[in-house]
Amino acid sequence: MTQLKHPVRELEGIMQKAQHIAEGTITEKSFLFDGIEYDKKSLNDGYSKVTQEREKLFNESFKDWDKEFFGAHYQKAKIQNIEDRLFKIYQQHKALIRFYKFLVVTKNKIYEELARIQQQEGVTQSQVNDFGDRVNGKVDGLNVELSKLLENDFTSLPNVHSKEELANAIITDGKFLNERGPMFENGGFDRILNQIENAVMHCQRLDQKSIASILEFHKSLGY
Repeated sequence: MTQLKHPVRELEGIMQKAQHIAEGTITEKSFLFDGIEYDKKSLNDGYSKVTQEREKLFNESFKDWDKEFFGAHYQKAKIQNIEDRLFKIYQQHKALIRFYKFLVVTKNKIYEELARIQQQEGVTQSQVNDFGDRVNGKVDGLNVELSKLLENDFTSLPNVHSKEELANAIITDGKFLNERGPMFENGGFDRILNQIENAVMHCQRLDQKSIASILEFHKSLGY
């Protein structure tokens, strides 16, 4: 157990440090991972790589152990009669990750379809308009998924204290806006992509905050 937990704790330590750097709560301005130094400009990229390594460990090496690891914390919380609080933190993190993955998949599908259209010859205005309609449909789908995220019980995160603040932390005014009219002529398509790209970055920061909350709760259990 101790040998298995060691690499996870190392990664979690790096993730906590990245979170503190992002919040400006420590004097250090960079962190080192896999021989590469990441500063504030490359913080999200570095954090993403650490997260991928953590997920790789969980998926490839911890299929049974991760259940035991989180189960042990849950049992510790149950003894202290605070298991409901811990469960809500776990559930919220799971919901955040689910929405984040849906967001990334949506972004990738838009780019993939754009690339296919650009490679075609003799694309008609009707085909372009149909693509625009599908993009708007994907934006509507993001709002549906965001609503599902907000239906979950809310647990405060650093600087995020309500469901409204959570929605606003993901997207301006808590809603993705679609475009009407000729979006490829009036800049609307780029505005949609910018919304999605910014939301991806915001979700990465929320993931950091959520992980930090989980780690702090684990630490408070004395495990």
